[in-house]
Amino acid sequence: RRPDGTDFTVWYRTSNTTSSVPIENVSWTAFSKTINPPNKSNYSQLGITNEYRQFEFNVYDIPSFDQYQLKITMNSTRSGNVPSFKNLRTIATV
Repeated sequence: RRPDGTDFTVWYRTSNTTSSVPIENVSWTAFSKTINPPNKSNYSQLGITNEYRQFEFNVYDIPSFDQYQLKITMNSTRSGNVPSFKNLRTIATV
């Protein structure tokens, strides 16, 4: 749910256990929120009401990985009016 005056950003980072860089030292990358951008990722928002709706974030052509992490940052103009999430689902394929 994303009430008026609120927003959120979804971030990801990946790593490979054979890499000498632990995942904790990899920089976070924000998923694009542009619908059908030309940078090999996409974003879609299904539903137009203030109720719960489905958001989908995809990114393609990233280096092979066997670990990944997601982070969601939420922003609001009022602390009593914040985004909320339910049924978070992630799928990672190589």
